[in-house]
Amino acid sequence: MKNLLKVVASALTVLFAAPAGAQVVTQVAELQVGQAYRFEMIDGSSRSGVLDSVDGEFVYLTNVVLGPDKFYRKAVSQARLQTIEKNGWFAAPNGYLFGPSAIPLRKKELYWNNAWLEANRLQYGFTDHLSAGLGFGIYSALTGYAVLVPSVKYGVSLDEHHHVAVGAIGLIATEPYRYRYNYGGALPFAVYTYGDEESQLSAGLGWLYDDAFLGWESGWSSFPSLYAAGSHRVSRRWLLGGEFCALTYNGEYYDPWTETYYTAAKSSVLAMFYGRNIRPSSSWNFALCAVVDLDGYVVPFPLLGYSHRF
Repeated sequence: MKNLLKVVASALTVLFAAPAGAQVVTQVAELQVGQAYRFEMIDGSSRSGVLDSVDGEFVYLTNVVLGPDKFYRKAVSQARLQTIEKNGWFAAPNGYLFGPSAIPLRKKELYWNNAWLEANRLQYGFTDHLSAGLGFGIYSALTGYAVLVPSVKYGVSLDEHHHVAVGAIGLIATEPYRYRYNYGGALPFAVYTYGDEESQLSAGLGWLYDDAFLGWESGWSSFPSLYAAGSHRVSRRWLLGGEFCALTYNGEYYDPWTETYYTAAKSSVLAMFYGRNIRPSSSWNFALCAVVDLDGYVVPFPLLGYSHRF
């Protein structure tokens, strides 16, 4: 049961681990023809559409609803790269809720994700393929128990529907006021995604290194961890999804015949079903989750989360 509660705690901390967002452009000269943008104007209004051209005086674009449009380039305060799907808006502002999607972030994309106010995560795209993030708890840190969750991902889109990525998620638990490291772990992974931001299926494989986090001795797990996820946009404002992760580590077993303890592979399963309410630059996430240990323990919990792109 102790290990099961650790899985729940770490799951809450690393939720929202694979975001994708919007690049902020402050200079009109940096705009790229053919890309979709949301333009913030100096009078507080906004325009959006696919950029057609820019000259010395005007910006020309095509709005998906109103058609051709133009406005003074000096009236633009900033522009945001906007992913426009067939149903409008972007479909998956931060990938899945727990594990990674292989679809890569774009360069300079920045996301903030939150679960129950406590678990926070920042994710940034350094290039069109390489991104990194850091998760942390707010209230737990204030009580003297700091948990950090760094991550890195390198993703490549082979074509419109096939994507692959490799990366790693880590966990470091400390008590800073005592200058003490408690436990940690690392999970290198590889993941494949079929589909796009509107509808996708993913499957992944990882190998856990556990440093006194779940098992009773440090080291690499005897067996891999498995991951599967999928999501589908059902309306303009709603996306539904589900995730499954079997985290395998070196557990402690007791043999009553020999009255000795020994190490063997053990798994804890995290499963969730969620709905996402989509906004142009953010989303609200509602999930029902459960962690199941092979010893028979079950810990169900609800999840409320918020994601915002800058």
